[in-house]
Amino acid sequence: MAQTSRLRWKIALLLSLAVAISYLDRQTLPVAIAAITRDIPASNTDFSRLQAAFLLAYALMYAGGGRLLDALGTRRGFMLIVVGRSLACAMHPLAATSRSSRCLRS
Repeated sequence: MAQTSRLRWKIALLLSLAVAISYLDRQTLPVAIAAITRDIPASNTDFSRLQAAFLLAYALMYAGGGRLLDALGTRRGFMLIVVGRSLACAMHPLAATSRSSRCLRS
């Protein structure tokens, strides 16, 4: 019984950590924009488009994330979401301009 209780707390801790990392991810672009604009020129309009694209993707994932978890199960679904988000974050350095994404083109 004690081992099951300990495992539940470990799982709760890991899920809380994942939620905290997700929250911090949402705060990185506004904080990092000054450093980014030194390497990649971005106007306020460009920054607004980047922020809108991020928030749109975030909203779509919230809308579809629950269904994904229902379809795949919590363990597989959560793993897929974390891996997908990690890959997306890893691809950020590949952007050469603020319009590197098709979503941002006018």
